Amino acid sequence: MATTHKSKFRFIVQLLLWSGLVIIVAGALLGYFRYRDIYPSTDDAYVQANVVNVAAQVSGPVTEIHIANNQHVNKGQLLLVIDPRPFEAALEDANASLRLAIQQMNADVAAVEVAKANIEKAKAQQIVNQKNYRRTSTLVAEGQASKASGDDAKGELDSANAAVVAANNQLIEAQQQLGDIGDRNANIRKAKAHLVDTHLNLSYTSIYAPADGYITNFETRVGSMITAQQGLFQLVEDDNWYLYANFKETQMKRIRDQQKATIKIDMYPDHRFTGTVNSISRGSGSAFSLLPPENATGNWVKVTQRFPIKVVFDQTDANYPLRVGASATVTVDTTSKS
Repeated sequence: MATTHKSKFRFIVQLLLWSGLVIIVAGALLGYFRYRDIYPSTDDAYVQANVVNVAAQVSGPVTEIHIANNQHVNKGQLLLVIDPRPFEAALEDANASLRLAIQQMNADVAAVEVAKANIEKAKAQQIVNQKNYRRTSTLVAEGQASKASGDDAKGELDSANAAVVAANNQLIEAQQQLGDIGDRNANIRKAKAHLVDTHLNLSYTSIYAPADGYITNFETRVGSMITAQQGLFQLVEDDNWYLYANFKETQMKRIRDQQKATIKIDMYPDHRFTGTVNSISRGSGSAFSLLPPENATGNWVKVTQRFPIKVVFDQTDANYPLRVGASATVTVDTTSKS
């Protein structure tokens, strides 16, 4: 009898233990899935930065280099120089063209004034010939002058009238040749535009850093011939680091802008970075690929999609320098303020 009671007691104890264990495991599983829901995480994340592709604006041989690959540079720092001599000559030619345009305008102004003076001269001669013709016509009518003298007076008057017309036409031509005066003059504007263009081209022979950052993929050497629009190297800006974390669509329901995130970079496994959700893509990564999936087929297979989320680092640490393309794991705290 005692043995039977002991067996029942052990059975009850074991049942309670197993029940407790099941409850603990179930609770742990519920807690785990709840944690994953509140703190979604992905290891499909990669560090990014603003990368500036530096290209030459003019063609020519490189005469000076002031940088090395992977070197840090500051905004405005001189990086390299393209032979400026052809562009200096072009600038001098443009200056000369501007001076010639100004001289030509002044000559055209003088030509207009001469044309105006010729009109006055022609009109004065026209008046003289008109008076002479009237006097001669009167004398011819009275028989005191020959008919030939009347014809001569008429010819001189016609010639004076034609001279006035010609002088007016010359004025119109001179005014058209002159155009506007001063900075509005077409030739001067053209010469100034050419001067600005050559000045810009000369300035392009010196290439400066567009931002603070690190030089990468730099292989140019002194004497290398480069052409306009040719990419020379990349500049990785060091003041704006972020990463794109690709979360599964099943993890997206609680993620919002401005939520806090914890970042673990594979190259620094013992260091934790913090960040903030900056923006969430409106499309999955595959939706914008070169060949997006076509689901309207008979062989359609449902695949969980991933959506890129931009997470900006709150701050960086000089002891843990970031590098573009580094793998990372991102965990978003969906309880934080959004």
